[in-house]
Amino acid sequence: MWMSDLKHVIGKNLKLLREHYDRSKTAFAKDCGMAQPVYSRLENAEVMQHIESLEKIAHRHGLEVWQLLIDGFDPSNPPVLQPITPAQREFYEKMKELSKLIKQ
Repeated sequence: MWMSDLKHVIGKNLKLLREHYDRSKTAFAKDCGMAQPVYSRLENAEVMQHIESLEKIAHRHGLEVWQLLIDGFDPSNPPVLQPITPAQREFYEKMKELSKLIKQ
C-alpha cells in the first residue's frame, strides 16, 4: 500500500470513528488532546501524522493503532487479531519447510 493510500485509509477511518461518537471535529480533537486544525488535516488526508497522534486517538477510544490502518474499518465492530490454532501453526511451519526446499 502506498503512503497516500494509507493516508486516505486513516483519514476515512478517523472520520468513521468520529461520526460513530457523533462528535464535531472540534469536540473530537479536544477529546483526543489535540488541536482541531491538526486533527482536520489527519482526517482530510492532508498529512501523515506522527504515530503518537494516532496512538492518542486510538487509545482514547479503546483501540490499537493498527486497527485504524485497516481498510473497511467499522467503529461499531473493530477488527481483532485471531490467535492461530496449533494445527494452523503446524501447517505454516510445514509450508515454510516446503518453501525452503523449493528454493534449494
